[in-house]
Amino acid sequence: MKTTTIAKMKAIQKQKDRYWFDGNEFFNTIIETPSKKNFFITSERIEMDFPKKYSIRYFNITTSFIETVGDFQDFDDIENAKIEMNILIKIFDRIKKEGGFLENTIIKNLHYIDVYDYQKYKIFGYVNGEKKFLYIDTIKETVSF
Repeated sequence: MKTTTIAKMKAIQKQKDRYWFDGNEFFNTIIETPSKKNFFITSERIEMDFPKKYSIRYFNITTSFIETVGDFQDFDDIENAKIEMNILIKIFDRIKKEGGFLENTIIKNLHYIDVYDYQKYKIFGYVNGEKKFLYIDTIKETVSF
């Protein structure tokens, strides 16, 4: 996986006439962390007197799109968002290798599910024409099918 900086992401987006970095005034979006393997964290709030909420983002270098990983504004504090992002980075390559999913399928279909106090993500996609589900337990850091 190629990795790049936020500045390079902005340049690539501008070159391809994409405006994610320019069009986030409505949510008062702020980039809170540097890029780490193309993942980064943003904060959003509609009104400046509202508390910040945090989202994990991913820059797909192939398509030059910014994707939200999991749910938009999924975290109430940046520390939990950082922990979750680091776990996802740690197992991202395992998901591709063990699950056979393409990078784009992982990011677009990664959904956070909270099951009886277990923090898990679920990915749905097709691998070689076969429908497949993959579950990632971020507490145990395991991948299962």
